[in-house]
Parts: sequence; structure tokens; C-alpha cells
Amino acid sequence: QLMIGVPGRILKLVENGSLKLTSVKKIVLDEADFLIDLGFLKDLEIIFSHLKNINQIMVYSATLSKKTKRLLDMMNHQNLAVRIDSANKLPENIENLFFPINDDKERDSTLLKIMNHINPYLAIIFTRTKKESIYLFQFLKNHKIPVLTLHGDLAPAQRKRNIKEFQAANVPYLVATDLAGRGLDIEGITHIINYSLPMNELDYLHRAGRTGRMGQGGLVYSICNELDEGYLKNYAWKLDFTLSAAKIKNEKIQVDPHYRGVKTRLNIKEKKLANKLFNKPKQEKKNARKAFRNKKRR
Repeated sequence: QLMIGVPGRILKLVENGSLKLTSVKKIVLDEADFLIDLGFLKDLEIIFSHLKNINQIMVYSATLSKKTKRLLDMMNHQNLAVRIDSANKLPENIENLFFPINDDKERDSTLLKIMNHINPYLAIIFTRTKKESIYLFQFLKNHKIPVLTLHGDLAPAQRKRNIKEFQAANVPYLVATDLAGRGLDIEGITHIINYSLPMNELDYLHRAGRTGRMGQGGLVYSICNELDEGYLKNYAWKLDFTLSAAKIKNEKIQVDPHYRGVKTRLNIKEKKLANKLFNKPKQEKKNARKAFRNKKRR
């Protein structure tokens, strides 16, 4: 009555005649965007083509990409959706620090400095692209640092081996794209390092959420040029977490209380909202003075 499986395996069972989907009434896609990022879009489209008597589709995903929406449009003819907007917020047990750099050429050396001053049980170093991930993996190997990698170009068997090795804590560092930002539930990840910043705050939330599990503390370090810093401060504003600049002093990573930095990068809607939030006390004073003057005139 109930089957749980990855799309590729379910499709093989259909193709060899072991499983018939004509009587299936309901289908659930968990982490839908993640499934499509893993390359299961075509498999899912074929599976959906076999489903003739579906009366309910349940899709769970923190975000919905264009590819995911296209897949849903195949089956969701009534176009029904329920959106549950929970308060996106990082747990308070996760500390968020960033290391300012003046030039992208400093990114590699800054990463090495950070790695020389931490002693993680397990750490994930996130990159934005597969190309960046492949480069960084080789760069760290050349510096004799024990590291594994995880990105979309790896064969499923290799990906599985790397996750197993990392999970067993045989290798402390994993270089990964945002493929590892979701669905990867591994205990003991103490550090997240953003070699390059994610494209939006939800991806930052997913990355940071790999640490600080089960009430344990977690650390998220981000390497930021001026542009990155503006966006990171925007993420902190949206996700409601405290963000501090960091420096290495006396062989320790410390918060830099004197760092001023750049302004938060906000779009027009966000600026209006920020003005409402941040200028409210000032506006209240202005209204109070205006009311006092009017009273005096009367």
C-alpha cells in the first residue's frame, strides 16, 4: 500500500514489470527541488506519465524552482497550492562570522588561515559552482589537507562513498556545492565555511542548518569581499541572526568590534520596510513634537 524510494529505483521497478502505477492514488515528493538538483527530473516526468488515477499530490520544498514548477504543472491541473511560511530563522546556538577581504585573490589564503586556526570534528566548505568545487578540492589536496568533495558531476556510487567516509569522520573536510545544503543530515558537523556566498538567504539557511544540530553549538564562517558583505548583511537582516566581522589575532579567531564595513544591500521594497522598522522611534519623536506645536497654537 505504501512505497518509499528514490525516483530512479522506482522507475526500474516499473520498467521490469515489478511495480504497476495505474492504481496509485497519491504521490508525495519530499525535498522536491533537491530531487531535481540531483538529476531526477526526467525520471519523475516518466513516473508521472504512468500515473492515471492520481487524486492528490503533496510536494514539500523550502523553495520551488522553475524546473520543479514545470514538473508540477504536468499533474497539478487544478493548480492548488498551500504555502506555509514559517519564520525563517537560524538557531541562536549558531555563531555567524565573516572574514573581510579586499580582493578575490585573497580568498584561498584566507581559507587556509581559517583552517589553520580551527579544529573541527567535521566541516563543510561550500562553493557556489561545480567548477569552483573541483578547483578548491584539488587546491586543498595540494596543500596536504584531508578533504572529500560532493557535487553534481560525481557518479552516484562515488557520491555515496564520499558521504559515507565523511559521515564516519574518516576525513574532516568536505568541499561541496549547495547540493549538500539540503537533505544531508550528518551528526557532528561543527563548522560551515562559505568559501563563496550563496545566491540567496534560503540557501544560506540550508548551509548553516547543517551544523548546530541537537542543541549543539555551531560556527559559520563566510569569506566576503565588499559585494558579498552587503548581501550577507541582507541575509542576516532577513533571517534575524547576529553577524560579526572576524579577524585572526594572537593565533585565535576573534570578533573584530572596530570593523565598520559596508552597508546592507537592500532592494526598493526592503529599503521601505527597513525605513519603517529602523526609523520608527525617530518618526514617533517627530509626531510628538508636531502634536505639541499644534496644541501650543490652539
